[in-house]
Amino acid sequence: MGKKAVDLLTEGKYNLVVCYNNGKICDVEMEYAFLLDRIVKGKATEEEIASLAPDLREKMLLDAENIKENMNSLYEIANIMAR
Repeated sequence: MGKKAVDLLTEGKYNLVVCYNNGKICDVEMEYAFLLDRIVKGKATEEEIASLAPDLREKMLLDAENIKENMNSLYEIANIMAR
């Protein structure tokens, strides 16, 4: 992911977060990443979520649910391995 971050900087692209999503290294806008993180952690207010455009709100809520499911799966695997 470090290479991707450096590539973006050399291309003059800023305010992006490099992440691993659905098996791919990609970049997303910082604001999106930070709000998605807040939604996943249950810290986003109803007003923040309601203020999003309907299509973006739907995408973010779906992304957040997928992240939670993946994290729960990893947690279960870690528990099995720790036995």
